[in-house]
Amino acid sequence: MGNSLTTLHPHHNPSHASVERGLEDLMRSAPGPLTPRPLSISDIQPPSSAAAEATHKYVIKQHDHAGIYGHLRRSHFFALALLDPALGLFSAETLAQGKAENIDETLWHAVMLHELGWTLENIKAESPMSFELVGGIQAYEYLNKHTPELTKWQIDDITEGIVQHTDLLMPGKASLLVQVMHLGIGIDAIGQPLDVLKSLIHEETLRNALREWPREESFGALATLVVAGELKKPGPHFSIL
Repeated sequence: MGNSLTTLHPHHNPSHASVERGLEDLMRSAPGPLTPRPLSISDIQPPSSAAAEATHKYVIKQHDHAGIYGHLRRSHFFALALLDPALGLFSAETLAQGKAENIDETLWHAVMLHELGWTLENIKAESPMSFELVGGIQAYEYLNKHTPELTKWQIDDITEGIVQHTDLLMPGKASLLVQVMHLGIGIDAIGQPLDVLKSLIHEETLRNALREWPREESFGALATLVVAGELKKPGPHFSIL
């Protein structure tokens, strides 16, 4: 039996941008050599829509820790860098599909909202629910209420990405949105990209992001507390890492 989604699921819709989930598979599927170029902050700007600005204000209210905000902005910067046509990670057809789906807008919401469950309040709630799912539900409710500009498909895709953002890059399929947000978040979370990721992003791009949004030392202490709280749950998704 074939392992393609089209084979397993005849009703799979190929009109939406879908890419390889596994990192090695994704890089093998690249249409040519990977050539990351240095990108400045001015090269990659967030969307200017009213919905994007509303999400920005909402996130600032939800996260009063500067370290989280910096992580969100760096992750978004890195995710957009992966969509640079000059990099060559995705085919022109896939990038055109992403553009048609307004990925510049949806990627902003997805990355900026992905840590809604990463709070001490969530840990203190003593719930068995993993923070990724808590955040996905909260984002889904927020987007449905406050972003009428987004379609159901876009909101669902954003939610899918938030719920899955700590998944390991196992073989399979992912939407373009889910994959680039996953990689952008991962590049920032790791701090110093693994060798395999260095072919995806230029060192100067990394330095530019850190100059604009420096890492907060106190963020490490917060992360330690949240991770410790997650690992006290009976079956946290975070335990796969």
